[in-house]
Amino acid sequence: EKAAKKIAMGEDHLEDKNSVGEERILIPLANPNNVENLVNMALMIRDDRSCKELIGLNVVCDTENISLQEKRGRQALNNAAKIAAAADVSMQMQTRVGTSITSGILHVVSERHITNIIIGLHHKESIVDSFYGKLTNGLLQETNSQLMIVNCKLPVNTLRRILALVPPKAEYEAGFYKWIGHLSMMGEQLSCRIRFFGQSDTLMKIQRFVKGKYENVGADFL
Repeated sequence: EKAAKKIAMGEDHLEDKNSVGEERILIPLANPNNVENLVNMALMIRDDRSCKELIGLNVVCDTENISLQEKRGRQALNNAAKIAAAADVSMQMQTRVGTSITSGILHVVSERHITNIIIGLHHKESIVDSFYGKLTNGLLQETNSQLMIVNCKLPVNTLRRILALVPPKAEYEAGFYKWIGHLSMMGEQLSCRIRFFGQSDTLMKIQRFVKGKYENVGADFL
């Protein structure tokens, strides 16, 4: 057990923080009110070198009015494509029929080798409803792709400060440098300051990474 712990926490087993692999960002679109914020968030974290286009998805459940769902889905996808095009970024649009929204998303994640999923925060419909909802919980359990849950009270491009609460030993989790890179790209594009809160060992690694790769980002480590 001691040896396994040392191996799991060894520096050599962390992801390569300097590597740039191909990124595929999936944006499932269901709520028309979330389209603009979700697409803008994807544009903020997108790396020009590794992500050439975005993928918009509308999942149609075969248990409900399919034609009405398809009509609403096409409208949401077209709006998303226009927002991306305004930023000179192409978007693939895909509609999929499935038994549930979760299963439809998971199939696309597997087929398209999705690395990042951006969804809106679940809105509770009853007292017994969970905070994240069935969709988010299902994605967290069934995929290793990075999941970003967005709940924008203001437009993304009006943000002026980013607060990042980092849990202990986060540096030993897969995707550690990836999400830090995404926050740093947001900080660059928005010209806003990032404040990282966490334990000293974790903050030291974050500071080393941010200062080495995103020198124009203003950041505090508390």
